[in-house]
Amino acid sequence: MNTLRNWTLLPLLLALAACSSTREWNPFVDRASHDTIVVLDLESDHPRVGRILADQIASELIRKDEFRQVLRSVPATPALVLSGAITTYQEGNVPLRIKTNGAAGQAAISLKLTLSESPSGYQATQLSLSQSTRMFSPDASRTGRESIDWLQRQIARQVAQEL
Repeated sequence: MNTLRNWTLLPLLLALAACSSTREWNPFVDRASHDTIVVLDLESDHPRVGRILADQIASELIRKDEFRQVLRSVPATPALVLSGAITTYQEGNVPLRIKTNGAAGQAAISLKLTLSESPSGYQATQLSLSQSTRMFSPDASRTGRESIDWLQRQIARQVAQEL
């Protein structure tokens, strides 16, 4: 019975491993001394997507309530500034993923972000994050909820968690 449970949990663990993040914090930047964070639009081949994803990240930061202010433009006062680019953006195709049982139609998104201090410009940290609908369970492709919109919400939550 334990072997069956372990094999059932394996696809979930592999799916979680598909979400990746890297981070190192600059010891000369004191995050605790900043109560304002600015989320700039992300650079992308799809400018609308960069703006929407930045809005979602800002919303998640507001929901976490770790900063007094979450802004979308740089203020005159000192703040942390989150900027970056969407390096991979694949919308995927949910019907194709269902039809091929996950073999095709995968959605994916990857970001490279920089958190810096304003106005000094000191870099606090860099984040590389990626999310994909690629799952290794035979029925993972059948839920239909794993669209690019779902991935964007997941990666916004992951960014807020990392900060």
